Amino acid sequence: MKILNSLQDRVPETGSLQRAEVFGPDSGASHISAVIARVPPHHKFPLHIHPRSEDCFFVLSGTGETFSPSQCFPISEVAGVWIPPGVPHGLEAGASGILEIGFQSPLGPTVEFIDLPAPGNCPYGITGTAISLQPATTPQWRSVFPDRPGWQYLDPQYCLLETSQQIRAVADGCELLVAVVRGAIRLGESVARVSAIAVIQFSTGESEVLHALESGTLLLGIRASAT
Repeated sequence: MKILNSLQDRVPETGSLQRAEVFGPDSGASHISAVIARVPPHHKFPLHIHPRSEDCFFVLSGTGETFSPSQCFPISEVAGVWIPPGVPHGLEAGASGILEIGFQSPLGPTVEFIDLPAPGNCPYGITGTAISLQPATTPQWRSVFPDRPGWQYLDPQYCLLETSQQIRAVADGCELLVAVVRGAIRLGESVARVSAIAVIQFSTGESEVLHALESGTLLLGIRASAT
């Protein structure tokens, strides 16, 4: 298990695009990569595709819009966007810019920029959703995109915890990244505090109990498998 804290410090506000890899092949990942990016106000990513990888990203702060050749919808804190392999998509930040974290599986070429939709791509479009900040009576992992069709590799889930509530993270037959988006947790019997924005990497077979130290602690659990 590996913990990376204060990820926002890797992408300081400079007025230009800042992007940093969180996890990938160089950090021992086999099936998943993660990148954090700070997108300056009104910056636009043109249409591009991830040829073989399923992709999702989450707006941690700020506003903007995401688009495909046939879709365009607003996104803001805390929203998630799902993109199937080979589907053209882009992103434009609003007046306050965007801080976002993105995940891909399987590992492979990151981006191919295009002018027009690639022929024969996946018939499914991109999916966007606002994550509910209403805590469940019993803490549980919930699917971020319960209605998305055709997924195979990447399973994004989330949970919202109140102070002293706990939930177990289990990398059962998969790699698992848990992102602390809001609030703070401790792991198992440890007294160390893991605060937003942090990512915890669980290798296949690892598990741990996550204890919330603050009300409104929001966690993302991104599971990735080879099949």
